[in-house]
Amino acid sequence: MTTFSRDTADNIRHRLSEVTGQEIRKDTVNTIHGVCYGLLGGKGYGELIESKDIEDFNKATGYKIAFSNGEFTDNPGSSLIECISWLANTGTPLSKIVEYPGWRDVKMSPQRAIEAIKAYKDWKQENSKLDFTDMLQQVKNDSLVPDVDVLMVDEFQDLTTLQHDIFKMWAGEIKHVIIAGDPMQAIYDFWGADPKYFNSFDGEKITLPKSHRLSSAIWQYAKAITKTCGISSPVIETGTHPGIIRRVTHREYMNMRDVWEGGPGKPVFHLVRSNYQAPAITHLLAESGILWTGINGWSLHDIEATNAIISARAGNALKPSEILTLSEHYPNELFNGGKTRTATQDKIKSLNVPQFPGGEGMVSDKLYDILLSKNPVSYMSRAGELKTAKINNALARFNRRISPEDINTSILTIHASKGLEASRVFLHTGITTNLQKAARRGNSEARVFYVGVTRAIDELYLVKDTGYNFSLPAVVA
Repeated sequence: MTTFSRDTADNIRHRLSEVTGQEIRKDTVNTIHGVCYGLLGGKGYGELIESKDIEDFNKATGYKIAFSNGEFTDNPGSSLIECISWLANTGTPLSKIVEYPGWRDVKMSPQRAIEAIKAYKDWKQENSKLDFTDMLQQVKNDSLVPDVDVLMVDEFQDLTTLQHDIFKMWAGEIKHVIIAGDPMQAIYDFWGADPKYFNSFDGEKITLPKSHRLSSAIWQYAKAITKTCGISSPVIETGTHPGIIRRVTHREYMNMRDVWEGGPGKPVFHLVRSNYQAPAITHLLAESGILWTGINGWSLHDIEATNAIISARAGNALKPSEILTLSEHYPNELFNGGKTRTATQDKIKSLNVPQFPGGEGMVSDKLYDILLSKNPVSYMSRAGELKTAKINNALARFNRRISPEDINTSILTIHASKGLEASRVFLHTGITTNLQKAARRGNSEARVFYVGVTRAIDELYLVKDTGYNFSLPAVVA
């Protein structure tokens, strides 16, 4: 079985293992890239390229290209490697490189870009390296087919032109073929995905009779979006729970801070079309002391640093792990350790018992005073405005240690939310001028917002942002 993303593949393996009582491994459920890598022989064929490899390539050739392993992103990026991936996945010849949607940001002349691509290909072969695009191309070139009797492809609507070519090759050799998907959720058009691949598949069609996630109200609204695309929606039974749909202005959204945060078993999503929209929301959540995952969200490092400060403020002895965390955030001169950060951290790692700040301990009196101050983050190395707001406001809000389990709120792009669900969804409808132009040319943007709408279980708020907004159907009370 293949599916689109690693997270989805991991989740399917986990759930199947629970249901069957057997360990489901990657040779049974994987991404199409993972299956292709296995067919090639895995690491015996070549090592997956890393950021250091790109640095080595740039030094060896004089080119300056940014790292990308070829995985799909929400929008075309500025990396030449992403451009290479786009060319391969859409079946676009190298001679038409300037048609890459993100070409303006590549910052190279077409001739130099073509030369760099050829040099990059040669360098990978010489150094036994490959990226995700290479996996697909090589399997297609060598006509490699999995030795199985049944092929199941999940999220079929997301297959690119290159992936669909591979699927057709496999389907011609494998006895039983099952595909699953929703053509309205084909949202990777710019990578070559097309609903026609799903709609043209010749096989018995089975529609799942019930959606346990969607309420009747939210499903009816989703159907209104499909209607704008000229697509008839299947007849399905929805959940019995009531659904709420409201349009809100940006000002109204700003006055809804009391419901921005999720709770245990009741997650909240703040969904944006593009990454550029996220910083404004992240700052709002940070100012409110809300913990979140996703774009610029709380990392484990952030949580550990906050907890170390909380321990110090409570007058507790600091564990060696907490002191080590502080050493990663504060300048070395604030510790009674070695002359370098490495020497100080080696000394911290040798500790066996907790230490109280100050005195002869590793944490100096000066750092202890900083930890007790109103703004302990301002003294951290590389503490930006967002990080300062995140930690300081969390310190003001929580009088206890925090953990990842405290986080029930996410800021995500609509693309990143695919396959996920939340009790309450704030769907921001703002789009760029380029996306507005694309929306006039076809149904791709409608499908993106369809995905956003169908993430909501109980409550859906359509937030009209300042500037351009995607035109969605009216909400019927």
